[in-house]
Amino acid sequence: MRKPGPPPLREEEIRQTEIASAKEILEEGLQHFPGAEILERQGRPEREIVNGAAEWRADLLVICPRAQYRGAPSLGPKSVGHVARFVLDHAPCPVLLVRPEAYAQFPVTR
Repeated sequence: MRKPGPPPLREEEIRQTEIASAKEILEEGLQHFPGAEILERQGRPEREIVNGAAEWRADLLVICPRAQYRGAPSLGPKSVGHVARFVLDHAPCPVLLVRPEAYAQFPVTR
């Protein structure tokens, strides 16, 4: 009894938005790693990351704990998102989790 998916025009809008987001993420990464080789894949990000690492026989994966969009402050606990959690649990190589600086949150009250 599930409702049908979005209409075809809306599906295309969603697809184009996902493509634009992916390009934005790649461009951001290239600012930090200008000589990096780009590998574009389609599918569930968490699975593509671990499969790509296995295919490349990667020595190390570097990930952030969760996506932050447009510099918006993150709300809620500082745990990892579902993509990072999957990668941490299933990666074929060591994973370095890089968190942004958060010194303003300290000292932690007792």
